[in-house]
Amino acid sequence: MNQKKEMINEIGEVHSLLNKAGLADIVDVRVEIMENQYDRMTPHIIARYTETSTGYNAEKDGYVYTEKTSERYEELNKWFSGRIFALGITQRADWLKATAEERVSYLKGSDSINHPAGFKKSKQSS
Repeated sequence: MNQKKEMINEIGEVHSLLNKAGLADIVDVRVEIMENQYDRMTPHIIARYTETSTGYNAEKDGYVYTEKTSERYEELNKWFSGRIFALGITQRADWLKATAEERVSYLKGSDSINHPAGFKKSKQSS
């Protein structure tokens, strides 16, 4: 199978799984021309989304929690199928659908490790 047809099939599978998880409008999947490891410009399948993460402000009294929201991207490479790539994103579906306030509240939680894959949207906030 040629590379272009293979990429189209992979993107179709990724879009289908993201759509089933309700992430079609949140995660943007497309082919972008980027430099590869051999300094050549080649097509890459990229998923882009916005995420909230923790940060610390060392210039205040000690370390103080600060909110950061930034664009993230992931690349589908030869080591993953479209299905595995999409599952890596859809396992965080509740996190990606959450508001910034819900994400910050979770990150400030008492658990020692608050990973986005562990975030579950409460029934009351749905």
